[in-house]
Amino acid sequence: MAGRPAWTLTEAVERTGASRSTIRRYREAGKFPNAYKDTAGAWRFPLEDLLAVGLSPSEPAREQAQSRSSEHVQNMPVEHPSSAFAEQVSKLEQALREERDRADNAERLAASYLDNLQDLRHALRMLEAGTNQREQASEHSQSRLSEQPVTTPEPVSVSRQEPAPLRLWRRLSSARR
Repeated sequence: MAGRPAWTLTEAVERTGASRSTIRRYREAGKFPNAYKDTAGAWRFPLEDLLAVGLSPSEPAREQAQSRSSEHVQNMPVEHPSSAFAEQVSKLEQALREERDRADNAERLAASYLDNLQDLRHALRMLEAGTNQREQASEHSQSRLSEQPVTTPEPVSVSRQEPAPLRLWRRLSSARR
């Protein structure tokens, strides 16, 4: 493999900033097809293979500039990325629970409205049926009255009760208030 730069695992870690386990996983997954063991038995990773998987070597001048610019930040508390991630996941889970509760409440409310609507339709059908029966009874009594002589009816004590459909309608409409 003469002519091509190839680094040991330690050199590749230092120059690319990747972890040892990442480079090992990539090698085991076959992402470094030109990697080889040298005469001492150490793995060598060609620069082309490292670049092919997106691991670019850092420049020494850039490393020094980064270390100088980050010296003043080292004393500041830094939130661990996994804790920020866990916090975000927790917030999203809470939002999901709230949305599920809202959806359940909306479904219960819709079911309640549907029940009320069915009751009102039933009551309306009963009222319409009662109206038709009264009209027919009225027409029938009109025709009978025209055939019979007019007589004065005897006073009868009758308690006037509303028809059942009308009573149901009044009960339902008062319950909705």
